Amino acid sequence: MKSSLINHTVVEFPSEELLELRKRQLLEVSDEFFAKASKMGLLRYTISKIWNKTEAHKLCFTFEYKDEKSYKDCQKFIEQWAKTTDKSSVPRKAFANRGVIIADYNSD
Repeated sequence: MKSSLINHTVVEFPSEELLELRKRQLLEVSDEFFAKASKMGLLRYTISKIWNKTEAHKLCFTFEYKDEKSYKDCQKFIEQWAKTTDKSSVPRKAFANRGVIIADYNSD
C-alpha cells in the first residue's frame, strides 16, 4: 500500500555520545512502537543518522501514513506513547516537516 502523508522529523543532539545513547534507547522500543502504530495506519517508520553534516549530531525519523485519518490516529498514539514510554532526559531539539506525497519513484 502506498503512503499519502509523510512526516520527517530531524532531531539534533549536543554531542555524538548523546545521539548514540538516544539511538540505543529508541531501538529498544521501536519494534513495539511500530507494531502498535501500524495497526492505526502507519505504513513505514525509519530512523536514520544524518551523515553529510560532520559538525552536527542528527537523527531523522520518517513516518509514512496511509491517509489523513491514520496520521491523526497515530499523532494521538505518539503523544500518549511519549508521555508513558519516553522517560529519556537526553537533551535534543526536534524539527518536524509534514507533507503530502505528490510523486513517488522507486526501483521495486
